[in-house]
Amino acid sequence: MNLSSILVSELYVRERGRLGRIGTAITADAREAEDVVQDVFVRLLAGAVEPRGEGLLVRMARNLAIDRLRRRRHREAARPAVAAASATETPDPEAALAAREELRGLVKMLTSMPERRRRTFLMSRLDGMPQAEIARDLGVSLSTVEKDLRAALDICLAWKREHEGR
Repeated sequence: MNLSSILVSELYVRERGRLGRIGTAITADAREAEDVVQDVFVRLLAGAVEPRGEGLLVRMARNLAIDRLRRRRHREAARPAVAAASATETPDPEAALAAREELRGLVKMLTSMPERRRRTFLMSRLDGMPQAEIARDLGVSLSTVEKDLRAALDICLAWKREHEGR
């Protein structure tokens, strides 16, 4: 164990209860809050952020818990529509294959975007985050978020036009 992982371990023992309470207060789910705390310390150990104080840990836990809550709400909101669609439609094998191919193409298009642009796009469109909040979370200007979203939408539109032209 190197010095960095020893420090992170000590920090984990000291702060996990408080971070867990923050995560539980936001997500209303103790298991999900445990995952939030784990994600915070995985990021520290991976070197994604420097352990510059307890305030950073609290902010990371808060942001990760909010992200998880948004994703859960989005999944729950989509669940009735997905259930209704699957209950009424049983696609034939050819249509199912075409849908899988379309999904693969969409995933390929998304993964081809630069990471910040992809994250900005997904935070906006999938999580429903306001642009100012995205800028704050990513540590960039509002103008950068707007430019990334415009570029991502241009890529999506080009992909859609290409796909519809088949």
